[in-house]
Amino acid sequence: MKESNEMATSGLQPELINIDSVRQESPFKDLFRINSVVLDTVTADMKINGYDPAFPMLVWDGIILDGHTRHKAAQNVGLNQVWIVNYNLTDIEQALKIAIASQLDRRVLADCDIYRLVIALDRVLQPESGTTEAKRIPDKTADMLGPYRSKIAAVRYIAAHVTEEVRQQVEDDKFSINRTVKSCREVTGEIKKRKISGKPRYGKLIRLLDSASKLSTEDELTKDLVDLKTKFEVKRTEWETEKLAAKAAKKAAREAAKAAKKRGQMATGKPVVKNCGKVA
Repeated sequence: MKESNEMATSGLQPELINIDSVRQESPFKDLFRINSVVLDTVTADMKINGYDPAFPMLVWDGIILDGHTRHKAAQNVGLNQVWIVNYNLTDIEQALKIAIASQLDRRVLADCDIYRLVIALDRVLQPESGTTEAKRIPDKTADMLGPYRSKIAAVRYIAAHVTEEVRQQVEDDKFSINRTVKSCREVTGEIKKRKISGKPRYGKLIRLLDSASKLSTEDELTKDLVDLKTKFEVKRTEWETEKLAAKAAKKAAREAAKAAKKRGQMATGKPVVKNCGKVA
């Protein structure tokens, strides 16, 4: 990713332009959120030192690809001029690659960043991954995310199956991507439950109830709790029945073994020895 970004910036020189000549637009402004703490720090620095030409914004056709925080800080300070590097690109996919590469070169993405990025890219690229008779159709979003591509399927599952409230919790970094998917699949029954044996899995019930409380509204939660209680009662009944059946089978096996042993001793004429060593 770093190599591609260096190739993209090769031969381009920073230039000082009027701040009104550049603007923030979707999808580029939607790719990465502006951190309020970082924004305050950059704004404070610009008040004292002005715009640092060592960190120009990356711009394509007047649209900011990278540098949204610097642009916002410059607006807050009231600067009239900013430093940029202007790209001459042919399409939006090239612009997206530059915008993402510049960010991945200098930051580690949290789950909330990955979620936001995948959703924004899918809106533009409209992935159609799969195969045809001629060739495999590439997933363009996956190609751009590099080391974070392993979480794309989970993000798309969340976008398609959970409520808006839960999706917002993921975007706000309150729920992790993998845990949200696992909890949703547990509640909906997509994850196969292990067969109950030995004793009832009360811990499993507690985890399911916790998952339901995180992924449901109040009305949905009530229904989920009733469904979970019903399923648990059925499982507990099955366990009790299996336990009694196993106990009866063991007892029958012991009785059959004793009877067989007795018949064998009687057939050979050997005495049947009972407790205390007495002869029957």
